[in-house]
Amino acid sequence: PVEDMTRRLRCVRVGHEMGEERLRLAWRCLDGRCGVSNEEEPRLFCSEGCGRGLHLVRCLGQSAHRAATQGLKCAVCWAAEITSDEPTPGIKSTAMRGSLLHLSTGKVGTHSGYAEYERLESKWASEVSGGRMSAVTLPRNSKAAFISFIDWLTSDGERARSFATLMRSASGLMVQLKLQDWTKDRSVKAIFKELERSRGIESEPCTLATARMIQIMRTRTIAEVSRSPLIQSRVKGQMGFELVGGVRLGEAVGADGGHGLFANDVCVQQCRHEEAALQETIEFRVESSKTILGRTVVAVGTTQNLRYPFARDLEEYWQTWGVETSQYQDGAFTITRPDYWVVRVSLVDMSKSRQQRLIELLARSTVESLRKNAAASRMYIDRLARATKIDQERRFVNVCGGAKRSADVIEAKRWLDEHGFGSWADVVKGPLFRAMHGAMPSHMPLQPDSCYKDMVAALKRAGELTLERHRAGDVDTELERNAIDNAEGGYRWSSHSLRRYADSVARRHLGKLTEAGVAKPCELIDYYFGWKLREMMKDMQLHYANEDRGGRLSLARVTMMM
Repeated sequence: PVEDMTRRLRCVRVGHEMGEERLRLAWRCLDGRCGVSNEEEPRLFCSEGCGRGLHLVRCLGQSAHRAATQGLKCAVCWAAEITSDEPTPGIKSTAMRGSLLHLSTGKVGTHSGYAEYERLESKWASEVSGGRMSAVTLPRNSKAAFISFIDWLTSDGERARSFATLMRSASGLMVQLKLQDWTKDRSVKAIFKELERSRGIESEPCTLATARMIQIMRTRTIAEVSRSPLIQSRVKGQMGFELVGGVRLGEAVGADGGHGLFANDVCVQQCRHEEAALQETIEFRVESSKTILGRTVVAVGTTQNLRYPFARDLEEYWQTWGVETSQYQDGAFTITRPDYWVVRVSLVDMSKSRQQRLIELLARSTVESLRKNAAASRMYIDRLARATKIDQERRFVNVCGGAKRSADVIEAKRWLDEHGFGSWADVVKGPLFRAMHGAMPSHMPLQPDSCYKDMVAALKRAGELTLERHRAGDVDTELERNAIDNAEGGYRWSSHSLRRYADSVARRHLGKLTEAGVAKPCELIDYYFGWKLREMMKDMQLHYANEDRGGRLSLARVTMMM
């Protein structure tokens, strides 16, 4: 079952993040025996003032963004709260686990926001003091300074565009540091409202795509942006998940531990149904969303009006990337599902010297699948060793992949066991969307930073072509309706343009959902697109988790009329 495989991957990650080898590396750093100099990376010191500290990146494999909260309580101070006696090995282990858990709490994106707030806070202090920062009270410590800071923020157009995000980060940081949260102060809230009104600092929305744009993008501009059949099929696959499946790109390619959607959690299902549109559907599980909670989604294989071929594009993507699939019966349904697994080697609990040893051995391995991917494995290991902004859950390398019972996977795992890397290697389900290494596919997950380039370039080009036709007299009424007032002449395209279009189509056809017997159509749409999941968790999450495959088909009606 999907839930069991996902639970296993989480156990694998926790086993490495809190395992004995990771604890040993952490203690070696805390005791000053790690060999990392202060010039290479400054220590994050214990907040209790004991003088001990840890190297977040080089020794713990954490993101440097986590230093923004100054949240380290070292294992020695942690142990002192557990016992007044000399701590036993068991207490020391427990204390280090508690210290690491406390340090790694929260998403790295949140800590990235904290770091950006601190950067701007320091910049403000430097500007207003003429470089004498020590003479200025920081905004987090003074209401007057905070009000002056937000005035400074909103006086610049570029900074003002991120105002709402920065204020959420400011609030989180002040709570984390146990300071008074000025963003909750009544008079500060009133100033927020006045600034929003007088300076127009609301976030600039993206323009909705149009049916014509979507057709031009799929049939023309994706191929213009990239000549690689691999990338073309991948972009079409991503486009289908965002447009018909209602999934954010960040959920599809980089949500859970760097893997996003898992290949094995997606299937094309066929059944005999009175409605032709529901005879072929795609069911998939989104493990984590923007609000952490996951959801099960069912989408039609081909939409009604655009005839958008989501299922065909997905199957072509599997074929182009060499993904093996299996077919089986589940009641009245014929299921086609990928059988794709990776041999995942954890780096978060592996010393740098052992990582270099692994690189050397992979290059001359007797197992072809490992040797063939050795150059990609080396690149990722070296890149992760240098990276300072990547958090612990993404510090791994997939050294090979294939069907679970294939020789590639079985022999690779056996070889790693025999060469002393068995405790770091696990066979887990692989990512649906994978990165490239040169001109060839790798087994590593595609990351959000990499996936937007081709998608947005193709979308913008489709927008330009649509505008040209529109201005030449071939009017696109959707384009006129969707225009917004901004600096780009009324149109601003982003990957969200596709998802917003899908959401608008779903809401235009609320009546179809009601006719089909859906009791709460608005809530169904919110669930489908991942809006308000926390509020609906008890209602919708549990409802669709407990439905059988046939019962979940009603979800496909949300974007069916596109």
